[in-house]
Amino acid sequence: MDTPFFYHHPLSEAQGIEDLSEDTARHVVSVLRMREGEAMILVDGRGTLARAEILQTAKKRCAVRILSVEKKPDTRRPVTVAVSPVKNAARYEWMLEKLSEIGVRLVIPLLTERTVRERMRADRLESIAVSAMLQSQQAWMTEVASPCNLSYLWSDDRYIRRYIAHCLPESRTELRSEARSTASTLILIGPEGDFSPGEIESALAAGCVPVSLGEHRLRTETAALVAAVMLAI
Repeated sequence: MDTPFFYHHPLSEAQGIEDLSEDTARHVVSVLRMREGEAMILVDGRGTLARAEILQTAKKRCAVRILSVEKKPDTRRPVTVAVSPVKNAARYEWMLEKLSEIGVRLVIPLLTERTVRERMRADRLESIAVSAMLQSQQAWMTEVASPCNLSYLWSDDRYIRRYIAHCLPESRTELRSEARSTASTLILIGPEGDFSPGEIESALAAGCVPVSLGEHRLRTETAALVAAVMLAI
């Protein structure tokens, strides 16, 4: 059986004794029924990975001894997916889980003219990103930014390559034909109903390359996954 992964932040780079958070301790002790001497791996979502063993347990407490600590390099491609929230929050959460497993570095809830849901629970989204990181046994966690609009993204100069996926019958490049790159990349995925013509025009003026994800019309969350696979894997 694989050694189980748990989230622990902040995680010291020095060996010693650590108390797990109450939620993690409860999961370790009451759900998994792990006991003294059993091994685990702790990650902080920022590349630090520690091998540890359980030292002491109680109902809501779990103390572990850190045996070794290493810093994992971030080998993920620098891909950001800015995707509009959808009406069904569960679909968006499922999408975030899968983007995290794929290894997308940053997900931005994108507010557009046709976005129907503008509020997302930040703590809920972070919890999903943590769970996906642990499930896929990664040391780096997908970051979820605060919701923002397009004009905010245009002021962010970190992206070398920018794409916008839309459904209008205009000349578009097939995203699959674009070579994967180590350059910082942003892909914009619109809401149910697509970006407005004005938003598309604004994106093109900001240097975005219009792209197609294939011949079929995709749901917002499906489009985000397809684009992430093409760019990040």
